[in-house]
Amino acid sequence: MRRLIRVRLALLLATALAVSGVASGPAAALHGWRPWESDTAGPACTDFLDGTGFYDGSVVNFRMEANARSCRHITYTLFIVDEIDDSTPIASQRIAGNGRDRFLFYLGLDASANDDDTVCVYARTSLGTRTFDRAPDSGCVELLLNGPPPARKMG
Repeated sequence: MRRLIRVRLALLLATALAVSGVASGPAAALHGWRPWESDTAGPACTDFLDGTGFYDGSVVNFRMEANARSCRHITYTLFIVDEIDDSTPIASQRIAGNGRDRFLFYLGLDASANDDDTVCVYARTSLGTRTFDRAPDSGCVELLLNGPPPARKMG
């Protein structure tokens, strides 16, 4: 019972600090969270809206757009897998929140890690071990070697 009270008080204090703008730590990242506005489990800055990219055989360039300016304590990560049903990334890149709502990922790939003309990408926003959003919500978006931008929406 005491533990439950402590947890509730800590959450109440963190929320009060975040809303007041006093906090500059991780609690501040929750400011502006309106869970009814998107599929994300966090503030608007953790919600990916869309993305597009290009794969040339050795590099993936991918641009992601967030629902709001990025939060300083949030990590924005792009993962590349070899196949649609693969869960082990062959490459990933993390970008720390910087106040912008667009991110440009540039990932070099080891040619031996990919045995065909496609790669598949997905993105995640997180704070420590907590994931706020995954884009797309399931699976990944396939990029064809020197092909057109993906047809599937990332947000």
